[in-house]
Amino acid sequence: MKNLLKAEFSRMFRSKLFWIFMILSVVFCVYSIYDDANMPAEFRQSGQIYGYVFEAALYFYILVYIFAAAVLDSLFISREHADGTIRNKIISGHSRAFVYMTELIVCSVTGLIMFIVNLAIISLPFLKFGIHGMDGWVTMRRIILIAVLIIAINALFVLFSMLIPSRASSVVWSIVFIIIMLVSSGLIQDKLDNDSRSRTLRESGEYYEHSKILGDTERKVYKALNYILPTNQVIHTYDIDDFLADYKDTSEIPQKKLNIYLAGLCLLDAVTFVLVTAAGITIFRKKDLK
Repeated sequence: MKNLLKAEFSRMFRSKLFWIFMILSVVFCVYSIYDDANMPAEFRQSGQIYGYVFEAALYFYILVYIFAAAVLDSLFISREHADGTIRNKIISGHSRAFVYMTELIVCSVTGLIMFIVNLAIISLPFLKFGIHGMDGWVTMRRIILIAVLIIAINALFVLFSMLIPSRASSVVWSIVFIIIMLVSSGLIQDKLDNDSRSRTLRESGEYYEHSKILGDTERKVYKALNYILPTNQVIHTYDIDDFLADYKDTSEIPQKKLNIYLAGLCLLDAVTFVLVTAAGITIFRKKDLK
């Protein structure tokens, strides 16, 4: 597996696709800083304002990344299907599980490298402003969650890419899948928001729509999906502490408890990663490679 990893990392870093996406990532970072530089002068000199820009840049990065990863993973792996590289690896004696895991590790590490580069560039203005205007613990939790999500999301896209040899089909299915997941996450959040709002109105004696209040079992299911789905976590990277605290007053919750909540969320992502990867390897072992 060590030789496989060396060969795949070498191929990835020599790939035009990788450098195109890396350059686009850098352009995104520079634009975030440029956008801040073009704020009115009274705001531009404020480290507090840049703290907001930094957090927003992280949020938009992971939103854009999930689509970029769908394309990058699909095109990178489908090329190996097309030129027979995957089949040749298996013929030469490498197990299908090792071949699958190699692709997953390379794609995940590539995603983390792109994120680290992005993080480094958008952090540069803090050398001038100093770190003001944001809570270090909140930012750290956001960064950790994004890193974990990058690994979990790559597991999903590698599954599609390893099982669908067609380049176009792999890209299309990956993008369609992530769009469906994002729309589903938005609908789930909308259901929970309407339920919470209607319950608050009912408690205060005001008019509310009874149809928008979820049953106890239904509410538990929606809340479980709200935490389990990676795309739902992506949406909530911006208000991460409110999300972890189930929208209770975070000022009354110790940092240690919020960190425990984050660990639980990362554990859910780890379970998702293991289940998706196990399913992918099982199906790939039975796949007829042409």
